[in-house]
Amino acid sequence: MQYPEELKLSVRISRYDFDMNTFNAATKNIITRVQLSPLSEEEKAGIYAELSLGLHKLVWTILIAHIPEEKLKEVTSQTKMTIDQYADCIDLALKNPETSKELHDMTMESLQEIDALLTKKGIPQKIAL
Repeated sequence: MQYPEELKLSVRISRYDFDMNTFNAATKNIITRVQLSPLSEEEKAGIYAELSLGLHKLVWTILIAHIPEEKLKEVTSQTKMTIDQYADCIDLALKNPETSKELHDMTMESLQEIDALLTKKGIPQKIAL
């Protein structure tokens, strides 16, 4: 199935210089460390859920901060928001060159903090197989 361009968020973010390779490598490292750790499946699921929720909140906070104020007032004054309005808000936020830089910097900083926390909790960087 082909999706409209406005729904391909990862493509649009990469268009604005978000370094997906660095992000993917850091995320994969964290997930692999958790997968290979001696934690219970329940504990692992909790870490994955927290990681997902935390990144979701971080990204939305940054996107909302970069939506032009007049557009934000317009959409928040409505009781419902269409998919087109949703996509338009994301596009407007991403048109600001500072948005992708801030997204990259803040997500990488957060992933580094998570990585350090895993180390502090005794989950090694490299686990011998």
